[in-house]
Amino acid sequence: MSRLVVVMSDIEMGAGCELDDFPHSEWLGQRLLAYVDGNDGAVDFVFNGDTFDFLKTSVDGAYPNRITAAVALAKLERVQAAHPAFFDALRTILLDDRGPRSVSFLLGNHDMELAFPQVQRAIRDAIGEAVRFPGFSLEMGELHIEHGMQADSMFQVEPGELFIRHRGEPVLALPWGAVSLIDVALPLQHRLYDLDRVKPRQRVLALLPEVNDLLLNAYWQYWTQDWWQDYWAGEDPSKRISWTMAREVAYRFSTHDTSLHLGQAYKKLMRERDDLRVCVIGHLHQSHVWTWLDRRVLTTGCLRDEFAIDEDGGLERRLPKSWAEIRMDGDIVRSAQLVEDWGPPHHPGQAPRHIREVCDRIRDLLPTPSQRQALDAGQADQAQREAIAQAAGDPPPGPRKPPEN
Repeated sequence: MSRLVVVMSDIEMGAGCELDDFPHSEWLGQRLLAYVDGNDGAVDFVFNGDTFDFLKTSVDGAYPNRITAAVALAKLERVQAAHPAFFDALRTILLDDRGPRSVSFLLGNHDMELAFPQVQRAIRDAIGEAVRFPGFSLEMGELHIEHGMQADSMFQVEPGELFIRHRGEPVLALPWGAVSLIDVALPLQHRLYDLDRVKPRQRVLALLPEVNDLLLNAYWQYWTQDWWQDYWAGEDPSKRISWTMAREVAYRFSTHDTSLHLGQAYKKLMRERDDLRVCVIGHLHQSHVWTWLDRRVLTTGCLRDEFAIDEDGGLERRLPKSWAEIRMDGDIVRSAQLVEDWGPPHHPGQAPRHIREVCDRIRDLLPTPSQRQALDAGQADQAQREAIAQAAGDPPPGPRKPPEN
C-alpha cells in the first residue's frame, strides 16, 4: 500500500498570550486537513517531539520541576484551550474514512509529559482512540523517526526510567538540562521570551552583553550554590548527578560552546543499519539534509516562530517553517523531502523590532558590580570547574539525606 508520512517537529504550542511561540494553530489545522482532502491513500501524521511546549507552560503562575500527572494535565488543559483548531483538525482527520489515517506523538524535551498515561488518555479523548504514543522513536519499514533529544547529553534520559517516585507519587525524571532551564531561564521568560525566537544566537549575545552577563550570573549562582543546596538537602528528586552531566556542564560553561553535534549519532545509525534508508530528526531548529549513498538524514527544522536579525540587531525577516514528507510503498521509501512554508504573518510582539529593546526590561536584574567583577575575572568559570570536579570525584563530607518516599 502506498502511503504518505508527514513528520513535523518543534511546533512548541504553548498556553497562549505573547509567551506562546506558535500562535498559529488554525493555519496548522488547515495544512493538516489539506493532506487528506481528496486523498484516498494512507496518510500518517507523526509529530516528532516538542509538539507542545509543556516545558514553558506555567501552572498557577509557576514552573514546577516536580512534574506529577496532575501538573501535566493542568499544562495540557492550558495548551488545549489556546489551540483548539489543532485538536479539532486531528479529530476530523481520524474520522475521515476515505483511507487509513494515523496520528502519532513522539516524546521531545519540551513535552515529556506525554509519557504520563493520564495525558495520553486526555489526548485520545480529545482526538480519537487511534492516536499512538510510540515513545522516543518510531520505525516504519525503511524509515526511522526520532526527535533527537536522546543524542543531546543535556536532555537525554533513560527510556526505561521515565519516572521516579517522590513522596509516594510518580514524577517525571526530567533531564538535567530541562531542570536547569526550569530553575534558571524560565523565571526570566517574561522578560526575554522574544529573544529566544531570534537568530543567530551568537550575534544576539555579542550585541547584548547585558543579557550575556545576566544569564552567566544566573547560571553561575545556580550551578555553584543553589543546585548544590537542593542536592544535599535531598528534598528535590530532580537534582541528580551523572558523569555526563558533570562533563557537559563544565565544557559548556568554560567554553560557552552550546553547539550540538547530535547529527553524527544519526549518520552513524544510517551507516550501520542496512535495513534503513531514511532517518528524520528534529530538535535543532535548523533544516538540513545529509546523504550517504542511497541513505539520508533529514533534519526538519521547526514550525514555531523564529526570526533573523541583521548585523546591527534589527529585525530582518521571519524564518520559514519546515517539515518532512516521505512517500512509501509498504515498507519501502520511495521519496523523502523537506517542505518549507513561510506560514501566516507573525503576531505583533512575537519579535522585537530591535533587540536592544529588551535591555529596558532587564536593567534591574543585571549583576551587581561585585558580581560583574567576578565574572570579568573568570571566577565564575573557576568556581564552576571546582563544583563539577567535586561532583564527579570527591563529594563534600556528610551524608546526603535520601528523598522521602
